[in-house]
Amino acid sequence: GESLDCDTMRYVCLFQLVRGINIINFMSVTSGRSDFLSAQCRPHFIPALPQSRFAARFNSWLARMQYLACIGEIKADVALYMPMRDVWAGSESAEADFFALGKRLEEHGVYFDVTDDDYICTADITDGKLGVGGYRAIFVTDCEYMKEETVRKLKDFEHSGGAVFGCGFDDATDGNMAKYSLADTEDGNIRVMKCASGSEDVYLFFNEGYFAVNTTVKINTARRYVYIADAYRGVLTRADSAVTHNFAPGAELVLIATDCLYPCAEPCVRGALLCTAEPTDCTVTERYSFEHGAWVRRDVNEKVPTDSWADGLSGTAVYGARFECESGVPLIVDICGANGGCSLVFNGERVGERIMAPFEFEIEPRLVKDINALEISVSNTGANALCKADFSEYPPNVKGTYHDRTLEFERISVGTENKENIKIKVYAKE
Repeated sequence: GESLDCDTMRYVCLFQLVRGINIINFMSVTSGRSDFLSAQCRPHFIPALPQSRFAARFNSWLARMQYLACIGEIKADVALYMPMRDVWAGSESAEADFFALGKRLEEHGVYFDVTDDDYICTADITDGKLGVGGYRAIFVTDCEYMKEETVRKLKDFEHSGGAVFGCGFDDATDGNMAKYSLADTEDGNIRVMKCASGSEDVYLFFNEGYFAVNTTVKINTARRYVYIADAYRGVLTRADSAVTHNFAPGAELVLIATDCLYPCAEPCVRGALLCTAEPTDCTVTERYSFEHGAWVRRDVNEKVPTDSWADGLSGTAVYGARFECESGVPLIVDICGANGGCSLVFNGERVGERIMAPFEFEIEPRLVKDINALEISVSNTGANALCKADFSEYPPNVKGTYHDRTLEFERISVGTENKENIKIKVYAKE
C-alpha cells in the first residue's frame, strides 16, 4: 500500500536482481489523479505524495543496478533439480525438500539454475559439463518419481567427470556445496551473483536478512584490480578482493574485478566514533491528508516533541541538533533511527539526501567547525493519512477489490514509521 518506501523497494528489486532478473518494470499505475481513482490501487507514484520527491534518486540507483547486473553473462556452474513429477503426484515433502536444498545452496554462496527431467534427458555431456548451461554439478532432492532416463543420464554425467549430489548419489554436504561457492561471505543471509565478461567480473552481494550485518566478503579472482561500484552515488572506489562491509537490511555491495584501470572516487570509510548527539528541537513543516478522494498538502510550522513525531502524521519534520568536534576534519554523520527519506543541512550548507539506509552523509573538512549545527529533514509515507481518512463516502465498487487488504498493511506499517528516537553518530572519515 501507501506505506511503500525506498528501503522496501530496494529489498524487492535486489531480491530479484541477485537471482538473475535484471530488468524490472514498475507495474502499479495510477488510474487517475482525482476522486478515488488516485488511491484505488495502491501503491502509486504521483507528485502529491511525500515520497515522490525521492523517485528520481531511486530510479537512478535502480538503473545503475540493472546495468551492472547486465554486464557479461550470469554463469551458473550448478543446477538444482526440480522434482516436478513428485510435485504433480502431490508430494509435499518433495516440494519442501526442494526449497530447503535451494536455501542451503544460497546460504553457502552457490549460484544455481533450476533444471528438470526434460533438460537433463535432452542435454549433451561434454568434458564433464551438462548441456548448454555447462553445469559442473547437479543437486537433487529426495524424490520418488524421477524418470529412469534421467537417472541414467545423471550417472553418465557423473562418469564423465561431472558431480551429482543427493538422492542416491554423493551426499549434499556443506563441504560439497562450498566447492561451488562464488564467494566467502561469513554470513548465511548474504546472497551472491556473478556476471562474467571477457574483461571483467561483477559480483552482486545482497543482505536478504532483516537486520544489519557487518561481515567480510571475499572473492577469488586473478584480475589485477577490484573496485566497489556505488550505484547510489554513481562512482567507483578501489578495493581488495576481501572487503569488510556493513550491510543494512536489504542493502547491497557490488564488486567489479577487472584488468582495466578506472578513475576512482575517494572511498567513504568509517573511522572512530567521535561523538553522539540528539535533536534539540523538531518542527513539522508539511502535512498530507486524503480528503474527498484527493491528496492535500499543507505547509505548516508546528513545534513538536523530538520523539514519535509521525504519530498519525504523513509529512515532513525538521530536526535541529548540535555537536562539538575538532574543526577542519572530514566526517561521516550517521542519522540513526531515520527512515523514509532524509536530507541534511550542515552549518547552513545542504550536503545531500539519503533515501535508503544507512542514512550516512560525508562532510567535507571545510564545513566542519568547533561547534556544528545540523538541520535534518525527514519525510515518511502517506500511510498515516490513509489510516485516518474517512472512506465511508465511497461504495465498495468504487473502492475496488484491494482497498480493505491494502489498508490492513498500511495500519501495520504506521506502527514503525519514525517511531525510533533520532540519534546522530559522528565518525572520523578514514
